[in-house]
Amino acid sequence: MKGIALRMLGVLGLIWIFTACSSVEQFKATAEVDRAEAKWQEQGIESYRIEVETASIWHDQYHHITVRDGTVVEESASCNPAPAEYRECEVEAFNAEDYTVSGLFSRVRSLAQTQNVQWAKIEYDPNYGFPRFISFDHPEAIDEEWVWRVRSFEVLE
Repeated sequence: MKGIALRMLGVLGLIWIFTACSSVEQFKATAEVDRAEAKWQEQGIESYRIEVETASIWHDQYHHITVRDGTVVEESASCNPAPAEYRECEVEAFNAEDYTVSGLFSRVRSLAQTQNVQWAKIEYDPNYGFPRFISFDHPEAIDEEWVWRVRSFEVLE
């Protein structure tokens, strides 16, 4: 009986450590998003052109977005065949707002608030602060890894 109680305490201790570590990672990632978003907002950029690649083994698509005065005014996409697409790709429907700077911040903020943040890598643009690279790769899952990468960014007058 005493052995079972000690094992249960050990299991509970491991759960607490895992939860505490996840919470620390979430806190750090959220604080990093807050700092980067504040840097972006301080610059007051309302008009820009951005190209965001979303890539995985399943699909590789480029989203070309133009924002004027905070509103998407042009959007298009192109694709390159991903390994699972066997030399052909078809542009998938998309929501242009997801690939704006505010959409990228929403993406990283959502990721930062999950326990999965420990398997994510997020890099921010040193000049503007927006998320320029977001990747995810869970070590216990196969073929689920993905990357969002800002390929180009231009401030418009």
